[in-house]
Amino acid sequence: MHSRLSTVALGGALLLSTFAATMAVSGDAAPADVVTYRQTVFDGLGSHMKATGMIVKGKAGGVDDLAAHAEAIHATSLLIPSLFPAGTGPDAVKTDALPALWTDHAGFEAAAKKLQDESAKLVTVAKTKDLDAFKAQFGAVGKSCGGCHEHYRADDK
Repeated sequence: MHSRLSTVALGGALLLSTFAATMAVSGDAAPADVVTYRQTVFDGLGSHMKATGMIVKGKAGGVDDLAAHAEAIHATSLLIPSLFPAGTGPDAVKTDALPALWTDHAGFEAAAKKLQDESAKLVTVAKTKDLDAFKAQFGAVGKSCGGCHEHYRADDK
């Protein structure tokens, strides 16, 4: 029952997230609102990463919860490229995103794609319920997150 409720709630949240990301890219939202939205999306991503880390360390949850978190991480990764439209950088609004995100947009998109690829693998591994394999892939996901943070996020410098 818990798994079905999580899937339904996750599906609704993803639909809402996709709609909001489309609005941000379309220019219908003010730059400050786009920044607030992307920070909220990344807060959610961080929460799923933290919850997953707790499961991996045996502090909470269990292997039955891994797929829901992995799916949320992957779904959120798909939104990332659309969260940084022109006009939402540090020259326009307060943001931790570095100018390099816009000047090296191809590099940013490649880093985002790496997270998408690694998180897709995480979903696949989660469904096997093999905790050791999941731990290894979760490490790869974390490393891909760091790939963006190292080059495109100010507060991680």
